[in-house]
This record gives sequence, C-alpha cells and structure tokens, in this order.
Amino acid sequence: MKVLLKSHHQKLSVIVWRLTAIIMILTLNSIMRNRKPNDICIFHINIRSLRKNIDKLSNMLSTMQKPPHIVAVSKTKINKKDGLSFPNTITGYNFLHSDSEKSGGVGIYIDSSISYQIQTDVPNARNDSESLWIEINLHKKLCIIGVIYRHPRYDISAFTENICEILHNLSDKKLPFIICGDINMNLMQQTAIPRVRNYANAYKSYNCLQLITKPTRIIPSSSTLIDHIYTTLPLYKVTPGILINDLSDHLPIFVSIKSAHVEKVDTKAQFKHDFSNFNAEEFMDEIKETLNGMIINSNNPAAALDDAIGAIKKVLDDHAP
Repeated sequence: MKVLLKSHHQKLSVIVWRLTAIIMILTLNSIMRNRKPNDICIFHINIRSLRKNIDKLSNMLSTMQKPPHIVAVSKTKINKKDGLSFPNTITGYNFLHSDSEKSGGVGIYIDSSISYQIQTDVPNARNDSESLWIEINLHKKLCIIGVIYRHPRYDISAFTENICEILHNLSDKKLPFIICGDINMNLMQQTAIPRVRNYANAYKSYNCLQLITKPTRIIPSSSTLIDHIYTTLPLYKVTPGILINDLSDHLPIFVSIKSAHVEKVDTKAQFKHDFSNFNAEEFMDEIKETLNGMIINSNNPAAALDDAIGAIKKVLDDHAP
C-alpha cells in the first residue's frame, strides 16, 4: 500500500510540475501561430541526438501552421567519426553543422528561401563547447545568427572569457546578432552564484539582452533556465517564447522578429483571462487540492494528463475569469 501511495504521489508531482510549466508558458504559445507573415522566426531545441530524433523534429515542424525560418539544434551528437551517416534532411531546409568530439555538437536548419553565408571569422567556442555562425539578410539588413552548446562540465569562468572574445568580434562587425543555445547554466542563479552573474553581465556590457526568462527544463525535482536567446536587436522588434513539446527534456525556445512592414491592426474582438485580481498562491493551493482528489488512470498517461489539464483550466477560469 505504501509503495502504491508513493507511486501515486510521484505521478502527481510530475503532473503538477508539467501543469506549472503550462501555466507559465500558455500565453506564449500563441505567438508562434499568430506572428505576421513577414516576421522571421528563429527556433532552438536541445535535440538529444539528431540521429535518434530527426523524424520527431521533422514531424513537429510539418504540423506547424507557420514553421520557423531558422531551426538551431544543439547536442546533435554528430561527431567526426560518424559523420552524417544517416538521413538528416528536412524538407524545405538546408542543413549546416559543427561536429563534436564528444556528445555535443550544433547544427542549423535554414529555410531554403533564405540566402546565407557561413561566418568563419567568428571565434569558435572552445574546449567543451561547440558553435556555428551564419549571416542572413533580415528584412533587407544583414544579421548574424549563432548557436552554441556548452558541455555541463566546461568551467564557467573560462567559458565567459570565450564568450567575451566572441561578443567583441561580433561588436566589431557592427551588425545586429542573435545567439541561441543550450548553455547548461541556470540563469535563475545569477543572484546566488557570482560566476553565473559575471557571465550574464558579459552580455549586458555589449548591450545584448537575454530574452528567455522562464525555466526551459522542468523536472519533478527542479526547474532551470539553461536554454538562452541573446540579441542586440531592440526589444520592440522581438517577441520571445517557449513551446510545450515532449521532443526533448528541454522545452523549445524561439524568437519572432517583427517585419519592418506596417501591418493592419486586427480589430476583431479578443477574449483573454482577467488576471487583475489573480492570487498565484491560492491558485496553486487549489490546483494541488484538486489534483490530490483526482483518481489517476495509471494505464493511460495521456488520458490522465488530459483530465488534469481540464481540471486546471476549470480552476483557472474560477481565479481569472
């Protein structure tokens, strides 16, 4: 009986964490679907082996009404020994990659309609990290896009020195740039850990903003912000977001870059939740009470999650009508 109860509470814990992620990110998901036709979208995901998950990535992109123009992938696990001895193409995209001697590696899928140039003069991430850089024409202006993967054991201070070298090089080019990747550094620890704070401050010293502010890896025991997007573009031109998807144990992140073209204002009525009197503590207390009172169908996890989402939506309607 105790074992069953422990299992029950573990399942509840997983659902609570996932639903917490949904609550935080729910309002951001519509950005991906509703961006303007001329907006450019750049997407990043820790793929956890491109060889194993290429079909899942391709299927996810094919189901999107408006797929991203740039798809950056980290932890591809493509190494020099194996090479690309597997199907790696995705319809409508060109693919570039940087090998890894270990279990890292990065790649970029570029919409076939976009012209690009590989930037070989940007200092590569060194030691236990990989990076890849391209230059594209963004709304009739050049822009540099890079993807970085930092291996978890790479010393933070040494990595920060490497990043400063990269930022200095990019600054000299006098072009806007966007850097995305799995940095394996929890930016929610800036206050507590000086090395993390120094790393974040390095970007700020080059007027470079970190756009992702919510956790990107959520498990029952922790939530961490380790997938980042940095840019020198002004805030009014960019809209960042996080997607809920089980492709990886990391949530996909993206940034939508507004077109220079003036779009007509949508005058249709839009209905949104009213959070003016929202009490997060009471909300979470009621969620936990509701979930604790539910009977979980352990034989059908998908149905259990659907039931839990339905219950949480009802609580959300009560607290934010």
